[in-house]
Amino acid sequence: VSAGLTHILQPSAFLYMMLGIVISSTLVALPGIGSKTAIALLLPLAFTLDKFEAICLIVSIWAVSNTANSITSILFAVPGGSGSQATILDGYPMARNGEAARALSAAFTSSALGGIFGAIVLAISLPVLKPLVILLGPPEFFVLILFGIAMVSTLSGKNKAKGLVIGILGLLISSAGIHLVSGIPRFTFGNLTLMDGLNLIPVTIGLFALPELISLVASGSSISKMELNNLDSGRRQGIRDSLTHWWLIIRSSLVGVWVGMIPGLGSSVADWFAYGHARATEKGAEESFGKGDVRGVIAVDAATNAKEGGSLIPTLAFGIPGSSTLALVFGGLLIVGVKPGKEILTTHLDVTFSFIWLLII
Repeated sequence: VSAGLTHILQPSAFLYMMLGIVISSTLVALPGIGSKTAIALLLPLAFTLDKFEAICLIVSIWAVSNTANSITSILFAVPGGSGSQATILDGYPMARNGEAARALSAAFTSSALGGIFGAIVLAISLPVLKPLVILLGPPEFFVLILFGIAMVSTLSGKNKAKGLVIGILGLLISSAGIHLVSGIPRFTFGNLTLMDGLNLIPVTIGLFALPELISLVASGSSISKMELNNLDSGRRQGIRDSLTHWWLIIRSSLVGVWVGMIPGLGSSVADWFAYGHARATEKGAEESFGKGDVRGVIAVDAATNAKEGGSLIPTLAFGIPGSSTLALVFGGLLIVGVKPGKEILTTHLDVTFSFIWLLII
């Protein structure tokens, strides 16, 4: 434990960690870029760096990305990444009501608490959860997908059938492109552009951002429809909101860790699961969620950051990347001579704990 912390607190490694945080907080916050692109661009740099310098740079970009994604989701209704779509539902209405500082502060605080929760779970659960991850196969994944669609229906208010139909329609749209197993084109209509399918980020930007941009241009007004509250008091209120709803943060973090443990689900599932859970369990949520309820922001950001600790479990323990971004992080480890799996839990245990400390810091 102490060796992992000592390695990342070395001046050069710590400097690269700070550089990764700055890159993630600026570049990754831009819609459509994401941590995957940032890591891919900087991965060749790992060949020239010391082992822990490279780990600090790559992991810090990945760890901060979900927090950075919330900035544009709250301020402009533009998802910075796949894990920040559900943040828009309550974060953007809060910004329109002059509570942008409160929403951002609540998002950052719940992200921090969720990230620490996920790191702690990672530290204590690696030996316990090995059999569980190995047991999950195609039937279990299929059930989880069905469960995800069912969660979408709970977000539709009283008309659950409409939500279920929309979820199934989304599933059909996502199947456009080349089938990975058979290589047969599906729903491409002979269009080469559709061969790669419909990517999540362009679709969500089209759904959320373009209508809002057209609306803003047409109205000629600012995003906020009310006079901005005092920014300092808004920030303090956001922190208080997160601490007041500590039980929601714990529950949402558990949802995030659970989703993260299952390879392939990722942030785009964790945020909707957490939002659906909060809406189904919080008092008065049926009427207030989607209209600027800070609990919607807290639940989503806690889950998406806690997910990172969960997704490291299959990545480090079994060499199975929990997401496409983690596949790049996996590549970075191989570049510096660390092989995930048995090796990283025995001879390179200090590397495992450096990941945990990086998530916390």
